[in-house]
Amino acid sequence: MAWHGQANYARAQEYAAEAAIAHEEGDLDKAAVLAAIGQVHATLALTVATALPGLHLDDWKAVAGNS
Repeated sequence: MAWHGQANYARAQEYAAEAAIAHEEGDLDKAAVLAAIGQVHATLALTVATALPGLHLDDWKAVAGNS
């Protein structure tokens, strides 16, 4: 099984942005679903970062915008 925490982190950010747009458009059901999916990806990213600290640190910095 491959661990792709950086990809989960990026997806969490994307879902959060999509949820914000849906909320602004008044589609609260869609916003809630997108926010929940984003939370799952954020949790998976945190799990990988915690389980494998220091692994691919440069990749984590790049995905977080801290190159």
